[in-house]
Amino acid sequence: MSAIVACSPKTLSRRFQAELGSSPGRVYRHLRLAHAHQLLENTRLSISDISLRTGYNSPAALSRAFKARFGRVPRLLRQ
Repeated sequence: MSAIVACSPKTLSRRFQAELGSSPGRVYRHLRLAHAHQLLENTRLSISDISLRTGYNSPAALSRAFKARFGRVPRLLRQ
């Protein structure tokens, strides 16, 4: 990403921290989890499909990250 905006990774990280109060990795993870949340609420896709569409290697990895962010596992959001 830093190459695209023509700055060093450290500069990019400082800019993210200054503007968004977070690192690029955390912002990206937040976006992925927000998309997973939206897919869970608005589609009937399986959790396996959602994990793949949002860049997680497995449903378990998505569930761990989702629970850390939203306080509950994806399965419970659908109930």
